[in-house]
Amino acid sequence: METAQEYTVNAPSTFILPDLDTLEDEKIPVSSTYWEPRKDGALKELRGVVIGSIKSVYDRIDPKTGEVTEIELECFEIAVQLKSKTGEIYYEVFRNGAVLLVADLKSAIESGRVVINRTPIKVEYIGLKSTKNGNSMDKFRITILGGRQL
Repeated sequence: METAQEYTVNAPSTFILPDLDTLEDEKIPVSSTYWEPRKDGALKELRGVVIGSIKSVYDRIDPKTGEVTEIELECFEIAVQLKSKTGEIYYEVFRNGAVLLVADLKSAIESGRVVINRTPIKVEYIGLKSTKNGNSMDKFRITILGGRQL
């Protein structure tokens, strides 16, 4: 379960909104969906642009004990271009907090290979990787598309 955060906006009292009926919707939504590539029927590959990272609070259920604990999870958000069954292009924002994906994206951003809002990337879900402790982690392959910035 995600926890809502409270935000305050300090706008001058003379601020006047434009005619909102005349404004067009932005193509990329503000809301995002958690990407779970292990689920049947889910996308196994995303092509898009990293638009940022967020920290969310989720409930984690221990599969052995059933105990519920809250965890804070850093997730990267990726704006993705998709096509409908009729061929129309639309955009969605997906987020994922898999440890290996977050580590690889952080490293690519810190090194300058990926620039937020500018570098087109492809994220492929490879499968599960076993750990020394007998657990498993989601593994991904991230590549830069077209070798250029937008």
